[in-house]
Amino acid sequence: MRYERYVGHVRRLEEEVVAAKGHVEAARKDLEEHQQEALHAEDTLDLLEELRHIDDGLNAEVSAHDRSARRSHPAAIARANRARTWRRR
Repeated sequence: MRYERYVGHVRRLEEEVVAAKGHVEAARKDLEEHQQEALHAEDTLDLLEELRHIDDGLNAEVSAHDRSARRSHPAAIARANRARTWRRR
C-alpha cells in the first residue's frame, strides 16, 4: 500500500516535470519572439533617427541653394538693378 502511494506520487511529479518543461519551452519561444520584436523596433528607431538627420542636412543645403538661386534669378537681378539706380537719383 505504501509503495503504491509512493509510485503514484512519483508518477504525478514526473507528469508535473514534463508539463513544466513544456511551459519553459513555450516561455523560451515567447522570449525569443519578444527579443526579435525589440530588435526590430530598435532598428526602426535608428533608421528614423538617421532620416531625421538626413532631412536636417538637406534642409540646410536646399535653403542655401534657394537663396543663391533667388539672387541669380533674372527678376531678382532686375530688382536689384532698379534699386541701385533708384538710390543714385
